[in-house]
Amino acid sequence: MQESNEGQEVEALFDVPVSWSWCQVKDVVQTVFDGPFGSHLKTSDYTSSGVRVIRLENLAYLGFKHDKTTYISHEKYEGLKQHTIYQGDVIVGSFIADGVKAALIPHLEDTAIAKADCFCVRYNPEAIDNKYLYYGLSTGYISEGYQKIMRGVTRSRINTTQLKQTFIPLAPLPEQRRIVAKLEELFSKLDAGVEALRATQKLLKRYRQSVLHAAVTGELTRAWREAHPEAAETGEALLARIRQQRRAQWEEATLAKLRESGKEPKGEAWKQKYQEPEAPDTAELPELPLGWVWSTGDTLFNYVTSGSRGWAEYYSTEGALFIRIGNLSHTTTDIDFADVQKVKLPSKAEGLRSLVAPGDLLVSITADVGMIGLAPEGIEEAYINQHVALARPVNETTSPYVAWYLLSEGGGQKQFQELRRGAVKAGLGLDDIRAVRIPIPPTGEQLQIISEIERRFSILNDLEQTLTAELTRAERLRQSILHRAFTGQLVPQDPTDEPAAELLARLRAVQLETAPKKAQAGKPGRKPKAQPEPAAAPVAEVPAPAAEPLGAGVQASFGF
Repeated sequence: MQESNEGQEVEALFDVPVSWSWCQVKDVVQTVFDGPFGSHLKTSDYTSSGVRVIRLENLAYLGFKHDKTTYISHEKYEGLKQHTIYQGDVIVGSFIADGVKAALIPHLEDTAIAKADCFCVRYNPEAIDNKYLYYGLSTGYISEGYQKIMRGVTRSRINTTQLKQTFIPLAPLPEQRRIVAKLEELFSKLDAGVEALRATQKLLKRYRQSVLHAAVTGELTRAWREAHPEAAETGEALLARIRQQRRAQWEEATLAKLRESGKEPKGEAWKQKYQEPEAPDTAELPELPLGWVWSTGDTLFNYVTSGSRGWAEYYSTEGALFIRIGNLSHTTTDIDFADVQKVKLPSKAEGLRSLVAPGDLLVSITADVGMIGLAPEGIEEAYINQHVALARPVNETTSPYVAWYLLSEGGGQKQFQELRRGAVKAGLGLDDIRAVRIPIPPTGEQLQIISEIERRFSILNDLEQTLTAELTRAERLRQSILHRAFTGQLVPQDPTDEPAAELLARLRAVQLETAPKKAQAGKPGRKPKAQPEPAAAPVAEVPAPAAEPLGAGVQASFGF
């Protein structure tokens, strides 16, 4: 235990070098404040230009997001000047459920204020380097400490008092600067490696679409067609068979409804009500490989619907699966069942019509339209919500190929966006699903296409998992570097540096000498004269990271 700058005892959370000292944030800063709450700053106050508002959306783990811009007018700012922030200030988010998000305010072209739930920590340059403070508040032990305080709280959020009382290990001021320089050197290499990994992830995404484009245009199976010139069932023959199946299924379903209502049909006249699906207009469609033919969703699907509303009252911890947009994807046809809602549905609920069957195609039709899911064989009882459309194929064997076509950017995705732009109401309608034009390859070639896609995607999935693991490892490495930095293991100590305890004692003495005497009581209603907010000391721009990929050599250079 040791004394803080205010004479209070400070707890040492772990061992640090003898020249270091434990203190609280309030001991080494000029001020800590948060942004305006409630009616002081409303969404209706936002403008397209003026004074910048720094929000939680601008904060990342060890980073500042420049692309999220919000402004208020200069007139509104006049009443909020006390929340002004400056270059070099450290901004900390109040929500800490996913760890502490802190950012160092960079050079901004505009005057700026902090919004509610963003704490401004203005450092004292005589006590602490602002980057040292920024990195210190981003270490794992800080986040873990806050989590212990918030255990059992629904919304994990700290306040200004808790932030001011946060314990930090204080190194001598010259050593702080050496630590910051070393951190930036190591993080520059690490950031370059992370950027390389993320660039590779983007390449994988593009390659997936390249595979799908080659698949649904016939390029992927060109060699297969040359080796199998005589298809057992051409696309045209398959489509004719699907049309026959579609009519037979309609007649079976219609007859069952008539009999269920007690109306036994006489003769064949009722069959005349069947509507043949129209063939697509192929005038502007690309030419297809030999044996392929254009069709539509209306021909290929015998049932298209969407989920109903009002499912929230049926939510449960057990029961049937309830598939929502979040369970679908733009990169795979697999439905994500890892985080699926469960529902208990009454026996006569309206939503029963959206019961999912094996082979059904699911499409997101609102918000992020065009995400796809293919219901697998053996799927347990499952339903969809109102933001998802269900398209049941006439012939289930076509489902995998059609799902991949709908997922391809130049195929289904392009048509979905065109249909969406032409719609009166945002999103896709059920008629849009029926209107999508789909090229149908011969039956054997469809199977070959699916095989080729799955083989290539299996390799890509393995690479994706490797990249994700490497990114996770990089973030663990970042925390390991921070741990070494704030336990005094990253740079050597210099015995000529003024110890942190002496620095704190000297600052405390200065504060006592310069502290104003207790003011005498004045006349009723007289307010003390407002003191101008001290501007933060200018800080240097952070150097751009070097373009070096993460690898064993980089990790070795860190000493791990």
